[in-house]
Amino acid sequence: MQRRGAIEMSITTVVVLVLGMTMLILGLGLVRGIFGTATDSVDQIDQKVKSEIAELFSDDKQDVVILLGKDKTAAVKANDNPFGIVVGARTPDGAAATAGRLKLQLTLDDSSTKYCLAVLGKAKTEGVFVPRFGQDLEFDEFDGANAFFKIQLQIPKGTKGCSQKVLVDVKDTTTGQPLGRNSFIINIVKPGLF
Repeated sequence: MQRRGAIEMSITTVVVLVLGMTMLILGLGLVRGIFGTATDSVDQIDQKVKSEIAELFSDDKQDVVILLGKDKTAAVKANDNPFGIVVGARTPDGAAATAGRLKLQLTLDDSSTKYCLAVLGKAKTEGVFVPRFGQDLEFDEFDGANAFFKIQLQIPKGTKGCSQKVLVDVKDTTTGQPLGRNSFIINIVKPGLF
């Protein structure tokens, strides 16, 4: 009789463990879905991205916008996966944006000793960005008066966590005048469970 009770207890234990693990996995999936990253990576500049940027132009009353939400902050994991941020600009006169008319320049903000620039150094910080800093860059795509540029980041595994503000300056080459400035912040985070 004691053997039968021991077998029933071990079977009950196995069933409880299986149910517990199932609930844990489902719970982690739910938490991941709810508390996942707030920013989305932009793999390509598609029509949906273009229309969202067009909405930002009308909402923000600016000629240079960044598609990253209200706080303009992106949490980027140090896991070698590419991450994209789209910058949009529009011509001040409403004329069609053409290749070479609008140019942008990226600059790393050095106003804080807590930024990646101070923590990682200039070469390593600039190395996570695909476009070059300190040069006039041409926009990738055009749609009427709007121009679009994709900034791509690729953070190597093991990169120390830090934040960096990036300044985006756009100028109109036909007038030689600056069109506007905007900025965004990247937070380099360690890849975790999610």
